[in-house]
Amino acid sequence: MKQEKNVKKDILLRIYLVYFATILFSLFVLGKIIKIQFFEGDEWRKISIERNFRYNDIKAIRGNILSSDGKQLVLSKPVYDIYFDPLAENLVKDTAYYKKNILLLADSLQKHFGINKKIFLKEINNIRKPEGKKNRHYSIKKNIGYEQLELIKTFPIFNKGQSKGGFIEEEKYVPDYPFGTLAKRTLGIADNKKYGINWFYDKELSGTVGMQYEQRMKGGDWLPVNSDSTKRIEPKNGYDVVTTINFKIQDFAESELSKKIVEHNAKWGSIVLMEVATGQIRAIANLSYDTATGKISENENYAVANLMEPGSTFKLATLMAAHEDGFIKINDTIDCEGGKMSLYGADFEDTHPSRRISVRDIFKVSSNIGAAKIVEKYYNCKKPNETNSDRFKKRQKFINRLYDMRLNQSVNTEIENEPRPRIKNFHFSNISLLKMAYGYELQMTPLQILTFYNAVANDGKMMKPMFVSEIREGDRVIKKIEPTVLKERIASKETIEFAKNILDAVVKEGTAKAISDTKYYEIAGKTGTSKINHGTEGYDQKKYYISSFVGYFPKDKPKYSCIVIIYEPKKSGYYGAVVSAPVFRAIADKVYTSELAVFTEKDIPYTPDNNPPLKIGFQKDFQKIYTKLGINAVSENPQSEWTRVEEKDRIVELKNSSFANNIVPNVIGMSFKDAIYLLENKGFKIHFTGKGTVKEQKPNSGEAFKKGDIITLTLSL
Repeated sequence: MKQEKNVKKDILLRIYLVYFATILFSLFVLGKIIKIQFFEGDEWRKISIERNFRYNDIKAIRGNILSSDGKQLVLSKPVYDIYFDPLAENLVKDTAYYKKNILLLADSLQKHFGINKKIFLKEINNIRKPEGKKNRHYSIKKNIGYEQLELIKTFPIFNKGQSKGGFIEEEKYVPDYPFGTLAKRTLGIADNKKYGINWFYDKELSGTVGMQYEQRMKGGDWLPVNSDSTKRIEPKNGYDVVTTINFKIQDFAESELSKKIVEHNAKWGSIVLMEVATGQIRAIANLSYDTATGKISENENYAVANLMEPGSTFKLATLMAAHEDGFIKINDTIDCEGGKMSLYGADFEDTHPSRRISVRDIFKVSSNIGAAKIVEKYYNCKKPNETNSDRFKKRQKFINRLYDMRLNQSVNTEIENEPRPRIKNFHFSNISLLKMAYGYELQMTPLQILTFYNAVANDGKMMKPMFVSEIREGDRVIKKIEPTVLKERIASKETIEFAKNILDAVVKEGTAKAISDTKYYEIAGKTGTSKINHGTEGYDQKKYYISSFVGYFPKDKPKYSCIVIIYEPKKSGYYGAVVSAPVFRAIADKVYTSELAVFTEKDIPYTPDNNPPLKIGFQKDFQKIYTKLGINAVSENPQSEWTRVEEKDRIVELKNSSFANNIVPNVIGMSFKDAIYLLENKGFKIHFTGKGTVKEQKPNSGEAFKKGDIITLTLSL
């Protein structure tokens, strides 16, 4: 009996313990509820909102980068990421429809997009299993174009849309380069590195990000929430940036430079074309050549960022300094000692040996000794009874004159980390000034050299090189970027006239005479051939050179200046006159054919050779050419965009030419650029061989075609 009481007591004790434990736990829970409700409620509500609501960025569409003639060099292209929700409500309810069509969808995806059918079906069916991972955003394909998007929308299941077929499309914009690597480094097409127009104008191009309030739904998807208090903030798309680069000339410059560095097996080459009055850069090409692989690329902006010894092109600054200081005149004579001279233990040599010649001829034949002796006589030599202090001031006068011409400063390009020129000051040896006289023991970039020559062409006014002319929103100009003057006058009017005369002599009679036979305009400029200081080999080796030509055209009314650098040419010559000057001439000829109104220096008599070889093209181009040539051209329809040329004696008839929408046009006889323009606008994909005008085409004209068909062109050269 006693034992039975003890058992009862023990049971009651346990019940009491459980009862009190339950009460304590309930009090604890109640305390927590009160704490959360009245003391921590705001914090937990905030956490809940943060986990289930968010503001999501809406990216703005990045602006385009345009050429001066309206070509889209860099554009923002819409692409689409495609996803599949296999748990869409209709697909879960109507399993018969799903089973009937999922195989057809898998077949279509494999056929058109190369998606493995077996893997796709396995992964989708696993998602639909009760125990499967609930992925309602299964990735199908990313970065597809609009045509592919329209195609995939026709596939079984996907053709039902998002709610019934689980088809999800997400649009985004990515940069697209319609002309490949054209002006790559200047535009800034490379791994988001901090250089180029794309980088410097990133703020204008990027636009302003918008915002969308969203809520997390069952399954993890986020859907927009729109209310008065959480309105969608629309993004503001980026502005377009209009460059100063002329597409046609840029394309031609890269083509010419590419041929030249291959022809001469050179390490790299650079071309810059600048508009004299404004400093606008119309073309800038920087190409490297891998002699081992034969690959040509543009990874460095040599024109803007590469310091080099300018060689003989710097003689212009030397002679201008001496002329500005009143020491020399154009017809003064200097004894060039037969092309060899020793001074201060150093040897000096000329490629074209001369005796006593004029200052004009020193520049014309590019005499190192002549330039060095002018500097020695007026700035460097120590005269009897002259103190070291007086000699220092005299030497410093030469440096100061170079500085007065702004040759010691950068030209303030924003698109690259441009180095300052390296021109010695205060500390130099006896021969330093003599070497500097013909472009050694100092360094400048090609663009800095060109900016100096451009100032001479511009009657002494030095302009800042410009790469961008406008910021636009559609057709509306947001900001017009005006030309900037770096220095109003680098030298007196008399010295500028002196400089122009000696530059003229180089092309008419001197080292660049080979490019003087232009029919309709004249060139002024200077050749340069400088040795490269290669480490331990120094300058004594005979295999490393910089070939250059810099000048302007037309000579009497300069419109453009240009510099051509070919670095380390290893075959077929290395002199500037042989390697670089012909490229300059080719660029000038190209500009001439593009802008006839600029070239008014020479009368153009009619000869059969002058008659343009093209037989079909833009009517306005033909009218401009024939007017310039003094040829009577009669237009059948002045309003027609295209024309066909028919000639009889000296009468040229411009016949109306039009092209039917679905018929292959006849482009034989057209320039390649005109043919490309016409055919691309009609939707053709173009394959071609050669260069020049169109000689053959396949398919032939008159045949039917559809958008996307390939046409093959054979060009005349």
